Amino acid sequence: DNLYNGGPSFHVWAVNTSQGMILLNSGKDYSADGVFEGLRKMGLDPANVKYVIILAPHDLHYGSAKRFQDQYGSHVMLSEKDWSIIERTKYVPASLKPKKDMVVTDGQKLTLGDTTLTLFITPGHGPASLSILVPLKDGNDRHLGALIGGRDWNYEEEGLFYFSSEEEAMRAWKASALRFRDITDKAGVDVIL
Repeated sequence: DNLYNGGPSFHVWAVNTSQGMILLNSGKDYSADGVFEGLRKMGLDPANVKYVIILAPHDLHYGSAKRFQDQYGSHVMLSEKDWSIIERTKYVPASLKPKKDMVVTDGQKLTLGDTTLTLFITPGHGPASLSILVPLKDGNDRHLGALIGGRDWNYEEEGLFYFSSEEEAMRAWKASALRFRDITDKAGVDVIL
């Protein structure tokens, strides 16, 4: 009852809380209108997006974040390393890049209204991709969802090298996947997003 797919991009989730929404990714820049329209079709107001958490430094994850910043004053959150990647990438025009805002640290909690998400830095898909634990409501039932910040390793994208070699990227992703598996087991996750 509190989780929505945020529009035409499968990379966007909206977590609705008692004090507004948290977007998990924002979709590509050209899909922004679709994300806004998708939220409205579900009875959600895009102006209520208080935070946009970007899981990885690829424009398909952050391309619409700047519109949320500019139109609604939404806060954008990434890891420090991923902010650096966005700043340095040459393939995305500066006009589409969100302004550096909030920096996520490992194990950080974000509370908005009645909902607290827990964020973890899980390198591999990007230099410091984020994975998230999301409390979910289904009527009177409560669940805990997990969203991993990339389902595969990524050595290079948009003209930037994230790791010194493919092997380093694979090792980082494997270590993060194993660590996040342990985190989800300990937390009692019962839904994979």
